[in-house]
Amino acid sequence: MDRLHLEVFESPDFKRRTTRLTTDHGAKPIEIFHEYDRPLPFSADTLLDGHVLTVFLYAAMVGKPLVVHGPVSDTAMRTFEELSLFWNRLRPAVYKRFEVVPSRVVSRPPLGKPAAIAAFSGGADSTFTALHHAVSMHHGKSGTRYPVEAV
Repeated sequence: MDRLHLEVFESPDFKRRTTRLTTDHGAKPIEIFHEYDRPLPFSADTLLDGHVLTVFLYAAMVGKPLVVHGPVSDTAMRTFEELSLFWNRLRPAVYKRFEVVPSRVVSRPPLGKPAAIAAFSGGADSTFTALHHAVSMHHGKSGTRYPVEAV
């Protein structure tokens, strides 16, 4: 099975990380670098959630499983599944559903009361966000899962 592979490398000064995307069949790798204004140490426990988002739409266009060589949070895994479904439903001719397969999934307890800040443009992304974080009239709590079809 042909898969995409995501690996992250750090520069010696801890100010630059490179996200490298490769395939099983040896196509030319894609590299995206992130530069920081201060050293940010990187370890085997550093979550790669943001690095997955960096290549997410490309991976959805390819439609192959994305093997992440590092940890991903359980929250991000749920989000990636919903985003994959959302983009596939929005533009099925362009984006395919795909699976994110990390080397391990890390459960992270909430850091406080769940909250979100979002700008509402009226587009599909902001409508999805508004529905996702809306207060349910029936249950009086936020975070109710609305079906993607509601967007």
